[in-house]
Amino acid sequence: MMEKQVELQISHYEELEKIEAEMSRFRHDYTNHLRSILSLIRMNEYSQAEEYIEKLQKVKYSSGTVMFYTGNRLADALLADKSASLSDGCRIEYSGIIPSTIENVDLCVILSNALDNAIEACREFKSPCAITISAGERQGYFVLSIKNPTVRSDKFYSIPPTTKSEQEKHGMGLYNIKNAAKKYNGQMKIKCENGVFELMVTLKI
Repeated sequence: MMEKQVELQISHYEELEKIEAEMSRFRHDYTNHLRSILSLIRMNEYSQAEEYIEKLQKVKYSSGTVMFYTGNRLADALLADKSASLSDGCRIEYSGIIPSTIENVDLCVILSNALDNAIEACREFKSPCAITISAGERQGYFVLSIKNPTVRSDKFYSIPPTTKSEQEKHGMGLYNIKNAAKKYNGQMKIKCENGVFELMVTLKI
């Protein structure tokens, strides 16, 4: 069931990737479109110019989408999608490269679960804040770090006890990330200190 859900997520992000590619192509051709319309108007071909404009209006895209360039196309789409779901005053700050050698299913499990938890924590924070993501290679390992502010004042270095009513669902996303890391002879570490929660994943690549 979880694998099916991940497959649906991947399909969704791949579709977003196609939309972003269409947006890039449209922007690239935008000047040429304007020049063509201007030429039609100068030739008094008003009906053709009007038809041209109507066709352009049918090209839909989200001008407010935040673009990410991670080196991994699925990660780009996933980060853009999660960024769009952030509340006002919250943002994602990203740096680094994500290799394409990580399987899409595993990358989706790691990033989507980590970001969902970070976004939830930011909503509880109720102040302008940032989710800071860094990625890169160190001594043959891919290292991903995701930090976010938290209202929790206690310190912990493992999956903490839940304060929610649905305890059977608590930590499921973190356990899924941990299992994905094991597939790459890696590990997941978490740390909460001084109002900052950090999730770090290392994968052998």
